[in-house]
Amino acid sequence: FLPYSIATPELVAYTIVAKYSDHLPLYRQSAIWTRMDVYLPRSSLCSWVLKTATLCEPFIEELRKILLKDQYIHADETRIQVLG
Repeated sequence: FLPYSIATPELVAYTIVAKYSDHLPLYRQSAIWTRMDVYLPRSSLCSWVLKTATLCEPFIEELRKILLKDQYIHADETRIQVLG
């Protein structure tokens, strides 16, 4: 999945879901792994996320082309207040 990496696809997917769906920052994920005696530095987690994003770019571009073929694109632009 990611060349020259110890990461399995499942571990990378877990990291991305935890970051974006569960709102768990990479530094916290690294700390959680450390408590379980698994050393996964934040830099490695970040690298996995960035490499996966790069691998997904062709897919995203195809989705963009499909969306732009339609006359209307609907989106939910409801604003959510974020504590600063």
